[in-house]
Formats: sequence, C-alpha cells, structure tokens
Amino acid sequence: SGTPAEKKLKTYDRKLQLQTANKWKVSTLAKYNANDWLEIESVDGIVTALKCKVCREYASQIQILKGYTPEWNCGKGCSRLQHSSAITHAEGMSHQKAFEIFMKTRGMNLCDRIEKLNELQQEMRQTDILSGIQTMNSKDLDLTKKKFEVAYFIAKEELSLCLYPKIIQLEEKRGVVFGQAYKNENTCGVFIDYIALSLAIDLKNKLNTQNFFTILIDGSNDVSIKEKEVTTNTFNPAPTGKSEVNVECDFLSLLDVEYGTSHGVYNTIKKSLENIEVVNCNKKLVGFGANGASVNRGSKSGVKMLLKAEVPWITFGWCVAHRLELSFKEKLGKTASFNDVDYMILKMHYIYKKSPKKLRQLGELVSILEDDEYNIGGYRPKKASGTRWISHKVQALEMILDKYGVYLTHLENMTEDITFTNAERAKFKGYHKKWIHARMPLYIALFIEILAPAKMLSKCFQIDEIDVLASSGFVQQAKSHLNRIQKTKFINLPTVKRFLAKVTEKEGKFYFQGVALNDFLNAKHLVKKSKSIHIELVTNSIIERLETSDTITDMYGTKVLNTEGWLQSIENETFLDEGIENLFDFYRAPLRHAGFAGTVNDVLDAWHSLVNYTVKYLAPHNTGYRKLWHQIFSSLMKNERVPVLLIVELLFTLPVSNAKVERLFSLMNRLKTDTRNSLKEKRLENLIRVSFDEKDSNLFDLSSAIELWTNDAVQRPKQSVRKCYSKRAKKAGLKTLIDLDSSSNESSNE
Repeated sequence: SGTPAEKKLKTYDRKLQLQTANKWKVSTLAKYNANDWLEIESVDGIVTALKCKVCREYASQIQILKGYTPEWNCGKGCSRLQHSSAITHAEGMSHQKAFEIFMKTRGMNLCDRIEKLNELQQEMRQTDILSGIQTMNSKDLDLTKKKFEVAYFIAKEELSLCLYPKIIQLEEKRGVVFGQAYKNENTCGVFIDYIALSLAIDLKNKLNTQNFFTILIDGSNDVSIKEKEVTTNTFNPAPTGKSEVNVECDFLSLLDVEYGTSHGVYNTIKKSLENIEVVNCNKKLVGFGANGASVNRGSKSGVKMLLKAEVPWITFGWCVAHRLELSFKEKLGKTASFNDVDYMILKMHYIYKKSPKKLRQLGELVSILEDDEYNIGGYRPKKASGTRWISHKVQALEMILDKYGVYLTHLENMTEDITFTNAERAKFKGYHKKWIHARMPLYIALFIEILAPAKMLSKCFQIDEIDVLASSGFVQQAKSHLNRIQKTKFINLPTVKRFLAKVTEKEGKFYFQGVALNDFLNAKHLVKKSKSIHIELVTNSIIERLETSDTITDMYGTKVLNTEGWLQSIENETFLDEGIENLFDFYRAPLRHAGFAGTVNDVLDAWHSLVNYTVKYLAPHNTGYRKLWHQIFSSLMKNERVPVLLIVELLFTLPVSNAKVERLFSLMNRLKTDTRNSLKEKRLENLIRVSFDEKDSNLFDLSSAIELWTNDAVQRPKQSVRKCYSKRAKKAGLKTLIDLDSSSNESSNE
C-alpha cells in the first residue's frame, strides 16, 4: 500500500539468488576451481552464506599464513555475499595453499582440472546460456548498442570516462532514449574493455590467417615510472576497399619488461605473442623493428641475435628518424658553428620556458614591428634539444631567425632591468654579446636550407605508407636535393635570400629588425665558405646510416617491387632471375609454411608470366607501384602467380620505420597523465587498443563486443527501471580527529 511517491522511495534489501551464485562457479570463478571448494548455503533460493570446504578441512595448516580469513571456515560462513568477496578469498595465499594440499591428497593435476572446468564452462554457455544477443529483444539490443557507441567514442577520442554519464544526459535532452541502466562511468570502462577484447580477438584471427607478420617494439616510461615495452605488429593483408595495397599496423600488447636486458626484451616479445595465442609465430615472423639501442642491435647478445637464432631469415629495421638524429649529431657536432647554433636553440627555449614576465615583454616588442615583417606566427622559442626529430630542429631555427632582432633587443633590455639578479643580467649580457655577431643568423639560415632535405626524409619515414621501395626512393630524393643546394650559390638559397633582403646598411653598419649585427661582411664570407663542408657532412650522414646494400632485401627487394623498372624486361629474358632466386632461397622456410611447395623454377615461371602480363596490359610506367600491385592482387590470374605474390607480400611486410610506435607512446602519455597515474595497466592497454585502431569510427561494428559482454554476464540485458536498493555498508576507513564525534570518549584532554 501507499502513494505512488511512497512506493518510488521504497528501498529493497540486497539479496543474492542461488541461481546467480551457482553460475559464478562455472563462469567467472571457474579459473579458481570454485566447483571443488565453494559451498553455498541458501533458504528458499536466497543465499545466506558462502563457505570454503578446503580452508575448513586444512585450517590447522594455513591459519598462520598471511591473509587467512576464518569467517570462510566457521559455522556461520562469510556473510559478505558479493562476487568480489569470493574472488578475494580465492586469490588469498592461505586459500591457495589449502587448495594445493587438497589437490595433492587426491592425486589430481591442477592444470588438467582447470582445462576440464573450462570445457564445462563452454558447455554451460552453449546449452543453458545461449548467445546473449539471441536472448535480448530488439529494444534492449538497441539501448545497449547506443551506450556501447558512447563508450567507443570516449575511448577513440581519448576523453575521460567521467564524461560518459554527462554525454548520455545531453543526448537524452535531445530525445535519444538510453534506458535506465548502465549509465555510470564504471560501466563505460567495462564497455571499453569488451570493445578492446573484440579487437584483440580480431587481431588474433588476423595473425593466424596471415602468411607473414613483423614485430615493432620500443620502450618508454609512463607517469607511474614503470618501464614499458610496446609491441606492435605490421603485416600486409589482401587489400580490400582500397585502390592501393596497404601495410596495416595493429597494437599487440603493453607489457612490463622484467629486466632491461636483451633476454628481458626477447621474453617480452615471446610473451606478447603467447598471450594472443598466435600459432606458429616463428614460421610467420619475417621482420623485427626497434630503436638502435645496443640491447636491440648487439652483434653478440642483442635481441637481434636471439631472434636470429630461432628465425634465421628475419630482417631487422631500426628507427630511421632516430638514426638520422644521431648521425647528424655525430657529424655536425664536430663543427663549432653547429654547436653554437644548437646551444642557442637550447638557451633561447629555457630563457622563456617558465617566465610569463619575459614572454609578456617579448610579445610587446614583437607587436612594435609591422606584421609583414614576420613570416611565422608566434614568438615563443621552440624546444628542439635532446632526442627531438629533425623537423623540430628546423622549426626552432625558423622561429629564431624570423624574429632574431626582437630576441636580441629583449636580451639587451634584460641586461639593464634591475628586477633581474646580477647573475641573470650577466648571463643575458654574455648571450647578447655572442649572438649579436652576424655569423649566428647567417649560420641559422644556412642550416635551415641544409637540414631541409633531412627534414623531408625524416618525415617521409614517419608516414604510414612506407615500405622498402619507398624508403629507397626517399633517400635518393634527399641526396638529389642536397646536390641542388651544393650547386646553388649561397646568396641564392631561399632562406638566406629572405634574410639578406631584410638586412639594411646604414653608415657602414648592417641592421636586422633594428639591431646592428657585428662584422657582417666577414661573417657572410665565412659562412659562404663553409657551405660545401656542411653539405658534405649531411650527405655522408645519410649515406652511412641509410644506404646499405649488404642484404638480400636491399639488393633485390626494391627491384622486384618497382614495377616502373620492369620495362627493361622487354629486352632481357632473364630479367631479375638472380634476384628472384636469391629471395626464394633466403625466405624458403616462411614461403613453405605459407603453402608454396614448388621449386625455384616454378617461381621464375610465375615471375616472367607476371612481368610480361603487367608490361603488356597494365602500363606500369603510368601507374604508381602500390596501385598497380593492388590491381595484380585483385586480378583473376593471381592464382597462377602465387609464388611471386607470396614474395611480394613478404617484402611489403618487412619493417622500415618505427615512427608509428613513437606516436603510440605519445598516445600512452596522453591517456595516462599525472592525474591518472593510478590507471591500471590492463585498462590502459584497452584504451590504447581502441584509440590506436585504424578502422573508420563510422563503420566500426560493435556487435562482437556486445555479444562478448552479454555472454559473460547474461543477467545484464534487462534494462527496465531498477529497484531502489539500500546502500552497501562502507568499509571502515582511516579516521583523523576531526572525523570523530566531539562527545566521543576518545577525544579526552591530556
């Protein structure tokens, strides 16, 4: 009885149904062998207590162990009737010891027992539970899908989980119906976990059906100061829905490296593949990409040699952007001119890094000159020191040169500003005296031009559409640009020309943005003279680090993939026969595993058939090689050329750049910030997996994730109005004096 309002306010005691507790045994508690130890007492289908049979039987042997819980052994049993309570007990040291004794006394093998229970669990799912989606009506399925879509959006856009209920509230104001259940941020996390699980299952299926794959790894520290090893996998699938072949990159796992040695990294790679259950991974693995650290590249005991021992045909690729960075640092670092410029970049950044006052003063000086005086927006010096990529270095130089006179004017003003300490003013005076010499801005202009080809090369190796052929073309393009710079007069270089156009002469002095530059003519002659030396150093850096021709892939792989070069086959009947023979011999084992059981003559026949067909009908000189390979893979004649297409697929799969893993670290740092440093590793991995996924968000199908969720928790699809249950009793927390009642006896005076 009672009014509708009173009925709405009525609360219900929480009750655990016997049916639900029994399902725990064969579902979430199956891995703990709950069927062997969990006893459930009930009255009229309502659970009254949970007990542990093995802990009661061996209480005398485990009661001294850490985490011993006597309530599970006594007559009353555990009155905290929650799923988490059973899991906590099962994971306790005392229970695990008791269960170990229990298994030994009965002569049972624990692993066999777990396998048997897993089979029982699958039978229960198939017979009693069926598919969660099949048991849901269309209305509940539609409501669930909407909430999964919101959770997917939050993970994909790297948003906080606490926005989940707010987004739902906003959508409900617009008339979207979400139902009454699963509208809190905890549920959002659960939904994201199941979306990530569906992606992991897709990846497992993909790796087990692909012929070849490559592992890319790198290490990083997150905000909780744990060393991470991110492993990703790249492979070349049969292209679908695209006009060009595509090399896809998928997130594999995020694991702690137990030891920062080559064996530690190697074991991490093996563990990541075992976790996702990749079958015959060694026979499919053809490439390994990592940074150039000695732990990876070591010729005696590095990860490279450990992998080579198991996979003799494996090809290694090192992070090109970092290799270029280190190479330029090594070569140009030997010159005083580059060291002076690099030192200026560093100090300019730190002068303004944490000083709003200095930035405000600098902004006022910038506003004095006309806007057309500048070519770049902004005025705060950029960071480009340490292990920054070359493009960042060039951007920092461009910013400094664009407002060079303004920076010097501000330095001179700060030397007279008494609000700074004497030490600071002396430091500013030293910088000003050194940087006002004309050679500094002229060297900056020269280095912007010289590093531009290296910047282009570094950026090209960071794109997603990178392969062994493209990388070779990018290197040649960079060398060609450097050759043009070498032949161009110093004063005709675009950056130098723009700088000189803004320099004015007055009474024998040369001014830039109102600042007189010292010894301008001699500096101009000095920098002009050094141009050839610096270009030669940059060219040698590229050649030494990137131009290798000692591997089978480097010598022949690019020629096979480069369809534009096939026109010469018209006059050469043995076109690339040697290359095909060497590639087949080197990759014989993975090709056999991929299903090719023929001889090298079969490969050569398929190769010449493919080349003749392509030259005659597909116009390779007018079509990009990626687009042409897509046409070949999609043609009706592909089954006749399987041996060659397997080699091509393998070549596209080989590692070239590690840049995508570097971007993955940026993603990890955005997800696990200082304010979220308690984010669990599994949740972080799931967030990364969803956000890193390359599928189109608008076309992503959530059906598999919803089915996984409903199968794991068949009681959840009911989305009717929930009863108002009484709150659970909170655990007793730690108290301070202000938490105690003022009348309490504990607050006695001393």
